[in-house]
Amino acid sequence: MEQLKVGDKVEIPLVKETGISWEKSFVIKSAFARGQNYLVVTAIEHDYAELDVRKDKESITFERFELSTLRKLDYKSPTLEHILVLRQTINEINAQKTL
Repeated sequence: MEQLKVGDKVEIPLVKETGISWEKSFVIKSAFARGQNYLVVTAIEHDYAELDVRKDKESITFERFELSTLRKLDYKSPTLEHILVLRQTINEINAQKTL
């Protein structure tokens, strides 16, 4: 995986292991509301990155994500629609595991 740095745009992760759940994530909801298929790295610490919807250093809305779940945004990155379909599939798989 390519080394991420502050200011990089990353694909919206499909999983969130720290803090609040993916479904309740404020930064993910904010990105969707803005029509963005990415988040911005605002800080990196150990195995985690702080992500937000913009590069504003004064922002206090960031959330932490595991670095291992992040991919740098490129021309092959999924669209918002693909992200939502993938996430729905993940939820369905997880629901079947609990049956």
